[in-house]
Amino acid sequence: MSAFDSAHGDGMGAGPDLDEMLSQMFGMGGGMPPGFGGPGPRRSRKGDDEEHPYQVTLEDLYRGKTTKFASTKNVICSHCNGSGGKEKAKAKQCASCQGKGSKQGIRSIGPGLVTQETVICASCKGKGSVYAQKDRCKKCKGERVTKARKVLEIYIPRGSKEGDKIILEGEADQVPDQVPGDIIFGLVQTEHETFRRAGADLLAEIEITLAEALCGFSRVVVKHLDGRGLHIQHPQSNARVLEPGQVIKVVGEGMPHKKSDLKGNLYLVVKVKFPEYGWLEDKRVLAKLKELLPTPGTQIQADVVDDVTCDESASLDDFGASTEGDEGWIDDDEEEVVKMTAAKKHIKIVKKCTKRFNRHQSDTYKCVDANWRKPKGIDNRVRRRFKGQAAMPSIGYGSNKKTRHLMPSGHKAFVVHNPRDVDLLLMHNKTFAAEISHAVSSRKRVDIVAKAKQLGVKVTNAKARVTTES
Repeated sequence: MSAFDSAHGDGMGAGPDLDEMLSQMFGMGGGMPPGFGGPGPRRSRKGDDEEHPYQVTLEDLYRGKTTKFASTKNVICSHCNGSGGKEKAKAKQCASCQGKGSKQGIRSIGPGLVTQETVICASCKGKGSVYAQKDRCKKCKGERVTKARKVLEIYIPRGSKEGDKIILEGEADQVPDQVPGDIIFGLVQTEHETFRRAGADLLAEIEITLAEALCGFSRVVVKHLDGRGLHIQHPQSNARVLEPGQVIKVVGEGMPHKKSDLKGNLYLVVKVKFPEYGWLEDKRVLAKLKELLPTPGTQIQADVVDDVTCDESASLDDFGASTEGDEGWIDDDEEEVVKMTAAKKHIKIVKKCTKRFNRHQSDTYKCVDANWRKPKGIDNRVRRRFKGQAAMPSIGYGSNKKTRHLMPSGHKAFVVHNPRDVDLLLMHNKTFAAEISHAVSSRKRVDIVAKAKQLGVKVTNAKARVTTES
């Protein structure tokens, strides 16, 4: 029968066995060595645990669940009782490990570092003795274990949560001279389309009409995890209007507590559905409705008032897309100004050490051209045969890390090879500018430039190859 334990540890294998370590050190069959309390009976080791994820729905955690499944595992051979040989056959000492069941091996732990460790003998699999081919058990072929199929049962208590562990004690693979390990299932909750859980509380969203928000309602608003419909009465009294985003708390309708009859709370977030465009065309009814609703507050006073046009179908996705100033570049062929998206605001670009740095006259490096790399080692100082010390720049090398890769326009270069690559910069034209690869043909460059004009993407080398080949 399955057991439940939410505070079980990692559950992946057993810790080191002290008796086993002492037996390997002193060559004893178990217990303490002489002088440490005398030999004692060998304690059975526990096999490795098996841990598997198990997906459950929120309904399963709310109501509890019992499920059965078939498991195929290793069991001790019933014909030879785990010995691996026939009834009257005698096992011979393993020649590989000299009957110890383990061998000393060398394992590398780093460059030039090795350590000695004890490993189980692969010939006898830790038993210390082997059977001849003719003396092996016919059922298990000397493996000491066979495959068996068993139906197991998992019980998930109501109120369980994600991360809890279901433990089937002693149902892991059986190994001779060891206590079988456990099978551990870790609960993984799948996402629910209506409810969201936090501890023992549930959160859901209900949708009401504008009439229900103003006049009240009395109906079933949500279907619970056990199939029950929750009916809420919200009468209109003292002008209690439900606002969008308002939260309604239902006590005692959350997740149940384990080993208790108590439950958490259910929180309902109100979502008001407004009428669609053109739902009311009668102006008389509209004027009457206006008289019933509250009047607007104090109007805004201004010295100058302008009548402006508005777009009611706008979206915040376009917010911030408007450019500042008249940034753009002119196409000499068409003589039209193409408005390009300006780069986003950034700190001032400062390039350090713009002067050329000449390496000192060291005979070892006299064949190396002057470069921007800071000299290191002996190259940092002039040799003794040269008098004095070369002047080293004090301003430092490189630029500000935030503006190191920015062009004077404030963009970062993005290499494109075809017009399809320009589409990637549509939503990032304030950060990146297209730089056409040097291997692109002049005909494809024209298509890339046309695509960039259409999307408002800046091109750093628009006429690099077109002008040369024309």
